[in-house]
Amino acid sequence: MTLISSRRNLLAIIAVLAISAGLAMLGADSASAKSEGKTIAVTGVTSVNGQSVVVHIIAAVNAGKSDQEVADAALRGVNARGLTASEYSLLANSWDQFSDGDAGNDFVVQRYNAKDEPSGARAAIDRSRATWNAADSAFAFQTAMASTGKCPSLVNECKGRQSFDGNNDIAWMPLRDQNTLGVTWSGTSTDEADVAFNTNFSWSNDKPASATDIETVALHEFGHVAGIGHSEVFGSIMEPIYAGIRRTLTDDDISALQAWYGTGGGTTPTPTPDPDPEPTATPEPTPVPGTELHIGNADYGNNDGVTYSLSGKKGRDLIITILVTDGNSAVSGASVSIETDNTDTGWSGTGSGTTNSDGELRFRIRNANSGNWSTTVLSASAGSLTCDSDCPDGPHTYVK
Repeated sequence: MTLISSRRNLLAIIAVLAISAGLAMLGADSASAKSEGKTIAVTGVTSVNGQSVVVHIIAAVNAGKSDQEVADAALRGVNARGLTASEYSLLANSWDQFSDGDAGNDFVVQRYNAKDEPSGARAAIDRSRATWNAADSAFAFQTAMASTGKCPSLVNECKGRQSFDGNNDIAWMPLRDQNTLGVTWSGTSTDEADVAFNTNFSWSNDKPASATDIETVALHEFGHVAGIGHSEVFGSIMEPIYAGIRRTLTDDDISALQAWYGTGGGTTPTPTPDPDPEPTATPEPTPVPGTELHIGNADYGNNDGVTYSLSGKKGRDLIITILVTDGNSAVSGASVSIETDNTDTGWSGTGSGTTNSDGELRFRIRNANSGNWSTTVLSASAGSLTCDSDCPDGPHTYVK
């Protein structure tokens, strides 16, 4: 989708983000008397148990250091390397439970280790989680965090081998790289994300901030936990800088969350129209010589009228494309409704939308399960034209 790819392309082109202009001052000295400076966002990739893991780092650039020096050191501190242009699809991982048809597990469970936390840290972190939960999205963190004394298993400063232990842990600890404020470790195929905040820095829960604001940094890191990459939009919480207190989400941040998980929550996910790459404002039905609408047309190059394709990370998303014609040419502005189900898992959903200028309407099912899929076009209409004699049209099947 356009929104996600635009966010990722910034990171795809620049393997390690080293922002050299327009960065705000950090606004606070660290506990070890580091000089005041700007911040950069660094993204790298490493391996844990043979699986690629993406590491998002916020690092302070202090006097006498270049952005690249700090970025390189931050990556070395987590045994990671910069991303290549072909690896941008690793940058985020959406959580499978939001598309498994079970509304009872539509949340991400996090645990909190309060050891060495600054004053007011737990409350600030709870507010950050609540802010993401308040966005109009199916994504949510579980309301309460269980207390734990465990070190996050993916963080390389913890004792023992790094591993996926099935828990999403948050902790305060001295991180190896002296410039790193916070870091998020995220699996690319295993749904697990661990967060660590560096106790070598001074942190604040004040307003205005007397040191680095806990809630602001936590809000940014939890965006990575949700699966959101960095944004090019000035002022967004996912902008790759620390510019003082930011404790609210912008429309850009919310749109990114909705692009992964849709809107609302607590219900069985339904197929949603995929944005047209070149949308037109309020499309009007195209005047057609025919007397009835058809789902596809042999002479138009799509006899079936319903096609499937895979998209997203690792081909997880299922795209269903509907072509509407009048028997001769494509029809834009046609209202279409469909029903789709996975006969192996019992997943079922409906969706509706309007065809684009090519007569096509695309539906996206995020993190679609494997199995036998079946789609039926229930209805299509454009002005006085309908597909009554052809609709319902289907079932059109596909094995994922």
